[in-house]
Amino acid sequence: VTMANVGPHQQVLVMDMCAGLVAAAVTERLGGMGECCAVYAGQKEASMDALRFFNFTPEVKGATTSVGLDKLEEAFRAAAVPVVDAKLRETCGEANGEVSPATGEEVKGKEEEGEEKETVA
Repeated sequence: VTMANVGPHQQVLVMDMCAGLVAAAVTERLGGMGECCAVYAGQKEASMDALRFFNFTPEVKGATTSVGLDKLEEAFRAAAVPVVDAKLRETCGEANGEVSPATGEEVKGKEEEGEEKETVA
């Protein structure tokens, strides 16, 4: 926690598989002035028993939330995909038949006027 330079007024993302010990240490460092998001892998929420053992006040304990990695990824993709695709199009231009790395979908480009699309038999 010291080497990560965690302190008040920060937003910290923690992948904790130690019964909430790392998340509790980060929460203590934040002192109720910041946010700690503890991420867990899988469908079952990870144990956060250490938060209870630290005897935090409700205000300090309220600074820590827990979310599944799959839900975090869904939220990130929903927010980031339009931005990433737009930046790719700006940087690389419109492309015919190429696949977007962000969505895995085919990127359809604009046909120039007067040109017919060549088909392969």
